[in-house]
Amino acid sequence: MTYDQTPLRTSQKAIEAAALACISSIGTNFQISSINRNKLIARSSLRGITIYLIYQTLLTGLRTEASRRKGEINRAQQTHILINSILDAISTGATVSGLIGILLLIFPWLSIPLSLIGLIGVGKASLTIFNVFWSTLETNEKAELLQASREAGISLRMFLNGDENKSSYI
Repeated sequence: MTYDQTPLRTSQKAIEAAALACISSIGTNFQISSINRNKLIARSSLRGITIYLIYQTLLTGLRTEASRRKGEINRAQQTHILINSILDAISTGATVSGLIGILLLIFPWLSIPLSLIGLIGVGKASLTIFNVFWSTLETNEKAELLQASREAGISLRMFLNGDENKSSYI
């Protein structure tokens, strides 16, 4: 079995990028003057691109590292996959973030609903990254992490998509 290089559907990537890019609308000024219109679009777009790029890079890095550790791919293949993911994330992020920036320029009152969408998007992205991280761990690493979380008084059960009775790790 090799690393699954099947790209996400374009619509799914755009939705993820939009949800993460919307977080950049937090703090957008409602008083948009002609002086700072370009600054608003640039700031909103660059923040959105950066947030989506970091998310995709981290996600791809975690997924490929698991495959590399198993010997399914080598370091050169991992680097190639990561570079392609970064280039794709930049193009998708730029398109979606640019559109959101233009929307904020035309309709500045959208910053409140877009900020809420962004917070939901960041929450979903965090859970996705956690689940990918968890799936890359070895059995003994999972047991150690769960033991440490119990000692710290933290329950990982709600993050692991499972019930305490269904898994021996939880």
